[in-house]
Amino acid sequence: MSLLPSIILFALPALILLALSLPARTIRVKGPREQGEVKWFNANKGFGFITRDMGEDIFVHYRAIRGEGHRTLREGQRVDFYLKRGDKGLQADDVQMI
Repeated sequence: MSLLPSIILFALPALILLALSLPARTIRVKGPREQGEVKWFNANKGFGFITRDMGEDIFVHYRAIRGEGHRTLREGQRVDFYLKRGDKGLQADDVQMI
């Protein structure tokens, strides 16, 4: 009798949990740092949008903001950042206040 079905049944839930805990894949877009203005940022939810100087709104997550501790942005604040492409399109990365 093979132990393989028992091993699969035991290991499968752990593998699923591991896959769900991995961060989404993102790729930095080549190019210089860009500048923009914070359109809005919800500190409780940890995300918001930046209006690029080129006009397009892009997503920003609190983890992309430089700094330690509680990282947040204020509406109207000027920032510079890199762009990265995630599963849901462009988003800001390595955001810092100007």
